[in-house]
Amino acid sequence: MTSPLKSTLKSMLEEERLTNTEMEVLQRLSRQATTPNWSFLTIPRWLYPALGGLAAGLVVMMLSLPIIKSSANDIQQRIAHEVLTNHLHVKPLDVSTSSIANIQVAMDKLNFNPKLSKNFLSTQATLVGGRYCTLQGVIAAQLKLLMPTGEVVTYYEAAYDKERFSNLPKAENKEQPILVKENGFTMRMWQESDLVMVTAQKTK
Repeated sequence: MTSPLKSTLKSMLEEERLTNTEMEVLQRLSRQATTPNWSFLTIPRWLYPALGGLAAGLVVMMLSLPIIKSSANDIQQRIAHEVLTNHLHVKPLDVSTSSIANIQVAMDKLNFNPKLSKNFLSTQATLVGGRYCTLQGVIAAQLKLLMPTGEVVTYYEAAYDKERFSNLPKAENKEQPILVKENGFTMRMWQESDLVMVTAQKTK
């Protein structure tokens, strides 16, 4: 379909000159042709409540979606990597002692009572001392153990939280620690006496 502007131009161009009236018509059509029509974007006021309800419904729906949690394996890999990083980058001890009782007295800012495992620590390991650290974002104790061979074993403890540390094997139930190997080292992790316990040492 031929637009009014084209039709008018054609008829006017066939004339030798434009009258004043024709000039006004041409200018009006030209303005209409070059001015965008945004009326289609105008939202009727009666739609406002419906759109508000739709937006609220979307928010509720998104909040009700299940939160995707990290798998136990992912959590354990993160714990192992954090422990290994600290094991390789040794920092000064806050207290030097061979007595766990002295550790308990000196490291009084912990929210738990440090203990040596009765199940999975070598009886040949000698406690050298300890320092404050963090494990998965919570305060923890990093204890330094020395083997007769001169090998250093780092031993980490923190208050056990299933959501933060996953469902780790329980020593009291005779469950064996989880082993994670990385870059020639083995990290063992388990729960005991309401604590999460993790050791790091060279893989044998």
